Amino acid sequence: MITKFFLGVAIVAFTSFCGYVFAKKYRIRKLFFSQWKLFNERFLTEITYYRRPLAEFSSKHIYKGEFDVLLEGYFEALPKNIGEFRKTLQSSD
Repeated sequence: MITKFFLGVAIVAFTSFCGYVFAKKYRIRKLFFSQWKLFNERFLTEITYYRRPLAEFSSKHIYKGEFDVLLEGYFEALPKNIGEFRKTLQSSD
């Protein structure tokens, strides 16, 4: 009887741990989309009122994870002077 109880507790603990480990991909995805949404809201506000260049705008906000990698890749794909402009803005802050 006691072994069944401990076996049940061990199974529940193991499956909970596995669920936590396997859910990492979805936590990363949630972070990506929440940062994307935040970027879009800030960008809409930016183009409504200030109309600064995109490189200057994006250097004022810090993002992390895959979304930051996406933005870096985007600015590297832009013409050379725009990507360098963003790097100089980030280094000056």
